[in-house]
Amino acid sequence: MEVIDLFRVPIIKRKLNVDNENIISKCLELKEESNGRSITNVGGWQSNHININLEEFSELFNIIYHISVDFSNFLELNLVGEIYSWANINKYKDFNMTHIHPNSVLSGVYYAKCPKNSGEIVFHHPSPSIQHDWVSQINYNNYNSILWRIDPEDGDFILFPSWLYHHVNPNLNDKGDRISISFNVR
Repeated sequence: MEVIDLFRVPIIKRKLNVDNENIISKCLELKEESNGRSITNVGGWQSNHININLEEFSELFNIIYHISVDFSNFLELNLVGEIYSWANINKYKDFNMTHIHPNSVLSGVYYAKCPKNSGEIVFHHPSPSIQHDWVSQINYNNYNSILWRIDPEDGDFILFPSWLYHHVNPNLNDKGDRISISFNVR
């Protein structure tokens, strides 16, 4: 039997070793300076665009840039390498609704602070009809899962195609905020 994998959706998950204390401190400072914005977040705080050249973020964005270029080359995509980014601080019960990142090639998130039970990132299968046709499937795997959950930890970096629908579950840790940096690469 020949199996042909059609329409595969790769993502990257990697642990990064960067200075989280400086990143967290700068995110909290940005929150004090601005009311931020509300796009897909329900509760929580989301910054406006952050300058990726700020000293506290430069190491992180240098790594993000290089991984994005490598991933883009692997996918045989044309990537300019322009990064647009924002910070997120989610307190108890804050979450992000289902969304995509239009007008981008790749999107991702870096978790600077991610206490236990502070919310999984959940990716949705790209075919909307799978939930109707295969809902009785018992042995879920990469081919037939309707949703794919990743429970992030401090230092986790996740990169994915911008068109992939996803949401972030509520932060159910009433003692710790989830602090992350999200970004789009064009």
